[in-house]
Amino acid sequence: MSNVRASVFFLKEEITPGTPVVPSAATDAVPLTEGGITMVPAVENLDNPELSNDIGMTKGYIGKESPTGTFKAMVKGTGSEGVAPHWSLFLKSAMGASSVAAAEYDTVAASTTTVIKVGAGEAATFEIGEALIIKDVTNGYSIRNIIAIDTVLDQLTLNFQVAVAPALGVNLGKAVLIKPATSGHPTFTAWHYLGNEGAIQMMTGNVTTSTSIDVTAGQQVAVDFSFEGTGFYFDPMTADNSAYKLDFIDGRLVEKTALITKKTYKDPHYIAEEVATKISAASGIDNVTCSFSNTTGKMTLTSDGTFLQLLPVTGTNNTVSAFPLLGITADKTGATTYDGAELSWVAPYVPSYDTAGVDSIIAKKAELFIGDGTDNLCVEASNVVLAVTTTATENPSICSETGVASKEVTKRECQMTCTIQMKRHQAGYFHSFITNKTLSAMVNVGPKDGSSNWVAGKAFNAFLGNCTITGQEAGGDTLVTLALTIKGFVTTTKKDIYFNYV
Repeated sequence: MSNVRASVFFLKEEITPGTPVVPSAATDAVPLTEGGITMVPAVENLDNPELSNDIGMTKGYIGKESPTGTFKAMVKGTGSEGVAPHWSLFLKSAMGASSVAAAEYDTVAASTTTVIKVGAGEAATFEIGEALIIKDVTNGYSIRNIIAIDTVLDQLTLNFQVAVAPALGVNLGKAVLIKPATSGHPTFTAWHYLGNEGAIQMMTGNVTTSTSIDVTAGQQVAVDFSFEGTGFYFDPMTADNSAYKLDFIDGRLVEKTALITKKTYKDPHYIAEEVATKISAASGIDNVTCSFSNTTGKMTLTSDGTFLQLLPVTGTNNTVSAFPLLGITADKTGATTYDGAELSWVAPYVPSYDTAGVDSIIAKKAELFIGDGTDNLCVEASNVVLAVTTTATENPSICSETGVASKEVTKRECQMTCTIQMKRHQAGYFHSFITNKTLSAMVNVGPKDGSSNWVAGKAFNAFLGNCTITGQEAGGDTLVTLALTIKGFVTTTKKDIYFNYV
């Protein structure tokens, strides 16, 4: 065997935190970047306090699991409005929730540069923080976020004004909003098929602990995630409703059935132990061992009795037989020791990426706005970094296999740093900084067509609903720059940060 295939990565949202979810479709795959994935099986090492007749340490123990991982992705849309890329599950885990606009609405009479008027009853379908892509060629398909909603007058207030009031019948796009929540952050299972045949690494119970989106002029817009989980698996094997029974005949010459526990086993040795225990118990007269070879990759079953048949094909429960998991797909007769075929660690599906054919976003023709509703001129920046940091609080449990039932997000901080070109008389940022003035900030990135309109379905928006400048530093000699640090905060009407695919 040689690792000549490209690695494959799958991502699945969990139903129960810490319970692995296996890939179920080719579209569960997420594109990898070179060196863009790490998964580390960290554990708590416990010292043995018992004294021995020696000054050396006694053998310690393995305590709670706390695996960690990192993932890097290229920020880009799917090309379809209302559809977020699959990797955005990392972002949803960090923020807490997401929603998709059910339909695309348009403007009606009396819209202004700051207020969008929609049809009767339609305002209630929108959300604070949701991005509109106002498909008005006069304004170049402006992207703006909603900061207030009037369901009586059916109007939406924008965070930054547009140049010209949109005309009647202008469509407003169909956004995917990833929004802050105070609880209920989804956990996910991450599957890494190394070389797509060499080995499988899997982490479960994961929550995203840091998100960093880098927008550097002329470069691909990239995002880096860090995550923490509750359990780590290496070459895991899953026995589920379709594979959990073992039909066999022992020395009594009567067919018997062993039921193995339906779960994902941490490595092949664990399921081998389970198979041996359950078949021996079901037999009652013979002791059957099952072992996994780290050299051949094969399972071996051996009975200490005089007769053993394995029945994956002709057994009563052949439709839910677990023998194929062990590499045994045909009935085994005539011996008391049987080898299965070499187990495979190839991904269960050929990846189908939801961003296939969609180019990465290059930080050109992008937008950065900082200020209030009237500050709608693009801020000339060489670099913008958006960072969301979350605290994952451990929920220990003596009932859990890993000692940790779940990890829950209990705190969120968001910050934007940017380096802008400083212009003469530009004292406004310092004044906002020193007076602790509440501001808003917005970053829009994505491709534009030949008419300089944003391409719907391929643009990305980040909006700091409430923020303050917490630091500034001027630098440079001939080209003077101003480095700003901006932090988000929450109020009763707006949260600190929102993300949108539009």
